[in-house]
Amino acid sequence: TQRPVRSESHNSPEELREILKKAEEIESPTERNQALEKVVWDALELDPQLASEVFFKLTPGSDEKNRLIQHYAMRLAEQSLDEAIQWASTLENEKEQSLAYDNIALVLAESDPERAAQLLSESGVAGRHFDVAVVQVLQRWAALAPEGAAGWVVLFDAGEARSAGLKAVVGTWSRSD
Repeated sequence: TQRPVRSESHNSPEELREILKKAEEIESPTERNQALEKVVWDALELDPQLASEVFFKLTPGSDEKNRLIQHYAMRLAEQSLDEAIQWASTLENEKEQSLAYDNIALVLAESDPERAAQLLSESGVAGRHFDVAVVQVLQRWAALAPEGAAGWVVLFDAGEARSAGLKAVVGTWSRSD
């Protein structure tokens, strides 16, 4: 993800709450989102409850919120797949949920690409990030079981995802065969 460079933060939870108050007073929506995003990054380890509260104050669909969704979904999936899926289902809208599920599927693809593909099929929303996730899952699946990966990709509707998926499967399959 395109996570901003995080400065070494030595803020206490109390200092983070003061920074949050100042961030909430910023009039420009873009600048406010950027300040809120920084609070979330700094609070993730120090005060997860505060991070969660501030996360839901970010503008839905904003770059800042999307970066955090991607990061947190992957991080949580590495710890507990079930918790990550549960968390993704609580997000505000279908696009945010899909973004989280796409990143969860990428983590899952390392150990169970077929299940990752199933997660994408059930939860994905068409778009660039979904297409990228599909191709990455297919590459991992094709490396383990190319026939299964090919069987999944041919079920796609005609379009960019299917074309890119077929290229990924055929490319991986041909290199290994």
